[in-house]
Amino acid sequence: MTENENNAEYFETIISIAPGHIYWKNRSGFFMGCNDEQARTFKLASAKEVFGKTDYDFYEKEQAEDIVKADRKIISSGEATILEEPVILLDGRRAIFISKKMPLRNKKGEIVGVIGMSFDITDRKIMEAELSSAKDNIENIRLMSINIADELKSPSHSVDELLAFGVRFLSSIIDLVPGHVYWRDKHDNYLGCNNEQALTLGFKTRDEIRDKKAYFDLPQAEAEKLLENDRLVLEQEQTITLEEVGLRANGDEGIFLTKKAPLYDSDKKVMGLLGVSIDITDKKKAEAELVLANERVESMRLVSASIAHELRTPLQSIRLFASGLESFLPDLIQSYELARQASLDLPFVDKDSLEIMKNGIASVYRQVDHASLVIDMLLTNLSFNKVDKHQFKVYSIADCVEEALGIYPFHPEEKALIHFSREGDFQFLGSNTLIIRVILNIIKNALYSIASVNRGRLKIGLEDNRLIIEDTARGISAEVLPYIFDKFYTKKTSHGTGIGLAFCKMCIAEHGGEILCESEEGCYARFIVNFPALDLANNKE
Repeated sequence: MTENENNAEYFETIISIAPGHIYWKNRSGFFMGCNDEQARTFKLASAKEVFGKTDYDFYEKEQAEDIVKADRKIISSGEATILEEPVILLDGRRAIFISKKMPLRNKKGEIVGVIGMSFDITDRKIMEAELSSAKDNIENIRLMSINIADELKSPSHSVDELLAFGVRFLSSIIDLVPGHVYWRDKHDNYLGCNNEQALTLGFKTRDEIRDKKAYFDLPQAEAEKLLENDRLVLEQEQTITLEEVGLRANGDEGIFLTKKAPLYDSDKKVMGLLGVSIDITDKKKAEAELVLANERVESMRLVSASIAHELRTPLQSIRLFASGLESFLPDLIQSYELARQASLDLPFVDKDSLEIMKNGIASVYRQVDHASLVIDMLLTNLSFNKVDKHQFKVYSIADCVEEALGIYPFHPEEKALIHFSREGDFQFLGSNTLIIRVILNIIKNALYSIASVNRGRLKIGLEDNRLIIEDTARGISAEVLPYIFDKFYTKKTSHGTGIGLAFCKMCIAEHGGEILCESEEGCYARFIVNFPALDLANNKE
């Protein structure tokens, strides 16, 4: 067997038995090739049978459309991506794959398809990954993939030329596999790897890694710990998936999702180990931050319930006290005025103080109502879960706005700043309680902005299934605007939890709509709530 024949068989074996699912497609979504594990998942007798098929041949229509949409995004943006893909396989099993995909380019840099690698993480619940790779001679690879049968029969090429071309083809595919691909012998010496692995380990080319010891870049204690997992693969001939700590390309410590499998020789004896690793450090950090955020939400829920209980009792007492004053204060004031007219010896109370006392009860009621509303909104926002859409009914959006305006505890001067017209009223299918809470949230934020700069007005309009709430106060800066709907994001220094607008976004999403914000700093902030059109005949979207 010639050197080219050996190399071709060698690289073909590496691709064939690589752990995980490896596949590549052209721009039209047709599969150009895959490894054995992907073929088994597709219920194919061999990897060759995948050629010319699409995702629609293996997945339900909706799932295939999601995959195609993600692939097209990679092709149009020219950027690699990491995503989680839930699918129903041909055997009916529900699975979740963490997929790392990148554009396939030819020598001119033109994108000619997509190449990806996926791990089945259903049982492990591990998510995301990162991709990076380069391509060499992809136009020839594409032509080779499409016309391989004709090329083999062509009299214009010698056997050695065809084998050499096949070696380049297989070698390029290995280098295109996203993540780190490497294979070692039974003595822990590197036999080969892809470019990403070589660059991460500090080598300029992947040829330099040959015969280097495994984990040479790590302290001995850490290296020995990792070698324990390799022994399991080599001695017990097991394929394992695990998370490992290693060095990233920038020299920092990172977390890698790794899958390792035995590498066999032609006699079916274990000759070494084949591994694929993906850097999931950023994903793990994001997961940790999500856990902390969820813990914070749960803590806030518990604390808010306690605060609500502690505050509502004194608020109720204040209301009862105000009610008592409301009953007797007019008589007391009248008695004071009669006594003054009779020239009785009484402490002096000026007219302004008497006016304040007359109007003070209404102010107390207003402040109690405002405090109660804030408590209700906080509890609603924190305890919000997906709603039961079977309880949805048809409501008028104008009625919801008017009810929100009716229960909001305005200061006397605030109501004059608001303009609302029922013109353009429309109906929506949903929960009027939740939509009213959304409106109250936006109104509260707008009035806060107006008060902070002591200028501006608030306009509420209805148009083409849209609710538009705009204030002409200070607006929102371009730096802040992209994050206003994120949980716990707030720029209010004196108050604010950063959950109000996040609640609004979740609530509107449950109604099948979306909420947007347009703003110009120093001029205005305009919130646009889009509702899905309602089919009144069938009482559904």
